[in-house]
Amino acid sequence: MVPEDDVADAMSSSGTIVVRGFALAGVLFADVPSMVLLGIDADGQRCSEGMRASVLDRWVFPLLVDSRFVPTFCFVFGLSLQLIVDSARRRGVRPWWPLLLRLGSLLVVGVLHGLLWGGDVLRVYAVAALVLLPLGRMALTNHLGATVVVMAFAHLVPAVGWRQMVDSQAVVPLAVAVLAAQSLLSRLRLRRCSHGPVGWAWRSVTWRRRAPTRGGVL
Repeated sequence: MVPEDDVADAMSSSGTIVVRGFALAGVLFADVPSMVLLGIDADGQRCSEGMRASVLDRWVFPLLVDSRFVPTFCFVFGLSLQLIVDSARRRGVRPWWPLLLRLGSLLVVGVLHGLLWGGDVLRVYAVAALVLLPLGRMALTNHLGATVVVMAFAHLVPAVGWRQMVDSQAVVPLAVAVLAAQSLLSRLRLRRCSHGPVGWAWRSVTWRRRAPTRGGVL
């Protein structure tokens, strides 16, 4: 007889596998141009013509690939991590080790894949997930906190000249610094509580009673 946990795993993952396969098929359309160096001349420079000349390249690909397949793949990737957490909890196992092993092995695969093709994104997914795992259960608190921190920094350090910057020269380092700090603080918070302070208050309002600091999802 098949254990109930295995049946639940199979039922929960089957739909994910189908959607993930659909998304991967679409993502391939986005990867092929860079894999075959479409629109790149012999000197490694992007050609000015041909890459976005047709209606297919100008409208269909961005609409279907960039706006549909890639976000779907990101969503399914996150969902698969949640399925691992649920499976670990049903087995009475702390989910952190399975998640770390899964993401660590994905990082290794991504590094090897990157040696073959420089456009590999598996490394990005693995590293981003390692950072975002503690942020996910404190999403509302971290979202609001990031707004306060970034706006305060912009006003307190006007000499940087934010309004004159038009590219990512300051955006990326600042965002990475905020995410790294939030990841650390979230880990410390989640050792004692299941949610961030704002999320906890939100749950209390939702159920019209003081929510427990540990346990529960919504």
